[in-house]
Amino acid sequence: MQTSWKITLTLTLLALIFTAGLTFTAIELPKLADPYLSKLVNSPGLATGQDYENEYKTQLYFKEYNLRLIGYVSLGVILILIIVGFILNKKGLTSSAAILLFLPVFGHFAATMFFLGGLAFLRVLWLPFLDASFDIMKLGDIVLLPYHKLLDWSASLGIYLYRPLPFIITGLGIFIFVLGTLAWFHSKIRKKKVTDFWLYRFSRHPQYLGWIIWSYGIMFLPGSNMKRSYSISSSLPWLLSTMIIIGVALFEELRMKKKAGEEYKLYQQRTPFLFPLPKFVTNLLKTPQRLFFKKKYFERKREMLTFLALYTVIFIVLSGFYSGLISFTKDEGVSLSSQEMEKIVERIKTTHSRLVIRDGLSKLTRSGEAAIQPLLSLVEEESPIIRWYTADSLGSFQSKEVIDVLIELLHDPEVQVRNAAAGSLGRIKAEEAVLPLIDAFKDPARDMGVSAARALASIGDLRAVEHSQRH
Repeated sequence: MQTSWKITLTLTLLALIFTAGLTFTAIELPKLADPYLSKLVNSPGLATGQDYENEYKTQLYFKEYNLRLIGYVSLGVILILIIVGFILNKKGLTSSAAILLFLPVFGHFAATMFFLGGLAFLRVLWLPFLDASFDIMKLGDIVLLPYHKLLDWSASLGIYLYRPLPFIITGLGIFIFVLGTLAWFHSKIRKKKVTDFWLYRFSRHPQYLGWIIWSYGIMFLPGSNMKRSYSISSSLPWLLSTMIIIGVALFEELRMKKKAGEEYKLYQQRTPFLFPLPKFVTNLLKTPQRLFFKKKYFERKREMLTFLALYTVIFIVLSGFYSGLISFTKDEGVSLSSQEMEKIVERIKTTHSRLVIRDGLSKLTRSGEAAIQPLLSLVEEESPIIRWYTADSLGSFQSKEVIDVLIELLHDPEVQVRNAAAGSLGRIKAEEAVLPLIDAFKDPARDMGVSAARALASIGDLRAVEHSQRH
């Protein structure tokens, strides 16, 4: 008995150390490494995709350092690892490829302002996607639906989880991973063929489940972001990585059936694959399996790959509709009630996620002039990110009240807010803003002068020309 508790304590410490190391490497190490990497990577100070000039400079930067070639080769290597891993049944290769595909998400914790500077250089892996379209990364956005629904449901009960929820999800994933690792260590000590105790009674693959939940929370954790990166969704890489991990788990089951035979088949029948689900949901998910293969469990790799490919396509198509990239009707905006707008405003005020802020502001903007007052209430927020994005969103309205507020924002303490306000005034073509924009040339921030000049050019007022001739 004494030996037993000592072994248990030792294995628990090993599991905790292993998990703590993983967490530190994933979350804290990027923050520490980025300042050092930023000094090594001589990245230009520009926002990719902002305009033609910035785009041209970015293309020169790509060419100088062969970044496009690096990106395509890197993604190619990942695809080769996935294919070879599945063919040779080497789960380590395939799992590594899934993690590498998701790795650029950790650039979210970096502070560098160019989306390929510092740790954000990892996003070179996504260049083949981004070359097609920045929006292509939204083809996994259906996976964000549970997160947003959970926020809405909790808010309806008066519980606001916008700040803690990402930490709760990430922590839950870590906790499951620790318990799964501990059970796996014990199984090895006992020399059991099938690990079927503790957490393995509720999930046949608790470590994979822990990674999936943990990485899901990572997508929403607050952190600094890079220019242009705020509009690059991480949902597609997460979806693809998760489907690969599920594929690894399915392939592992084939190996376990050969190794443990009837013992594993009995375990398979009484224990859920990843986590317990209502029976009707499980039956619904297995419908394609029953229709195409006429069997309850997979017996061949080909069957598993077909199943994974089918569900990946389904999720991508659903994401297209959910994100608005695919639509059978012309987008004429959305109609939101005052209560719905209040919920969106509250979500924006209480979240750290730029994705949630931008998504909320987009919904408000598309709802038309009824959203002007809710939007104006956000320019008073302490968070410069909220004021910045709100100032940019206000450029969709011609209201006199909006123009007055944008003119006031030309004196905001944050230069990003001032730049966004100038850009919005230019899009509105607000002639009332010509003199304030001319005055903005005195702004000590160099970028502000450029923003003011572009806004004045969009407005096309002769007073700007006269001012430039006098100076």
